[in-house]
Order: sequence, then structure tokens, then C-alpha cells
Amino acid sequence: MEQTYIEERPSQIVTMSVRQMLQVFLVGLLVGCVIWGVTFLFEKYILGAVLCKGQVSCSPAGQYASVFAAILSMAVGLAILVKLQIFRPLLIVIAAAVCLWGAFSIVSKLQWYEAMLFCAALYALAYATFAWIARVRLFSFSLLVTFVLTVIVRFILVA
Repeated sequence: MEQTYIEERPSQIVTMSVRQMLQVFLVGLLVGCVIWGVTFLFEKYILGAVLCKGQVSCSPAGQYASVFAAILSMAVGLAILVKLQIFRPLLIVIAAAVCLWGAFSIVSKLQWYEAMLFCAALYALAYATFAWIARVRLFSFSLLVTFVLTVIVRFILVA
């Protein structure tokens, strides 16, 4: 009897279960809460006290605090996504950070609970969206779509 071997080509999209997508969404929620909380605490109690020394309004403290919080939350998000074995976690984290860079300045005028919820929802949506895009096996295509989407979101946030 003659055996024939059929070579199967892998799918062009990496499969991602609903559970994994939900986990990515929850990591985004966590990262959004972390970035908001760290920015708030650093601006109010550490950098505000050092840089502003009693001034009513002090923007450098908020800017420095949001940069520190963004870097810290990127590290937390990346570590969790790697632990969950999500495909291309670094692309997801960097794209979400670039997209939402400066989002704290947008939500800073809201009440603290509204700002935290809004920030968490933005990061959860960004993480889930970029995780969905990162599933494409062809890295150059995934990177191109991520770049275009990032530019579009930045234009929307700046306008």
C-alpha cells in the first residue's frame, strides 16, 4: 500500500481562545488602573511635593509622574502577558503605550473614580485590539496594521 503525505500549511493567524482574549482584556484593565494610580500618587505626594513646593498648579509633576507610571505599567503588562503566553506581547504593550501616551492629561479633569474607570477601559480596549492584530503570523503585516492604527488613534487623541 502506498502512503502519500500531505503537507499542511499553518494558518496565517495564530489561534487565540476566548479565555486568552478575556485575560488580555483583564490585563489591560489592570494596567490602566496601575497607570492611573501610580500617576495620581506620584503627582500628588512625591513629585508634586518636590517640584512644586506649594504651588496651586504644577504641570511638570504630572508629566513626569505619567511618564514614570507608563514605564512601570508597561513592565507590569509585559510580564503578565509573557506569563500568560500571549503571542507577541511586546508589540501589544508598546503599541498600547504609544497610542495612549498622555491619556492621563485627558482624564485628569474628571473625578478620581471616573478617571480610573476611563483609563482602565482605554487600556483594556487597546490591549485587546492590539492582541487581536498581533495574531497575524506575518510580522511585517501585523506591524504595519499596528502602526497605521496607532497613528490614527494618536491623531484622534491630539485633536
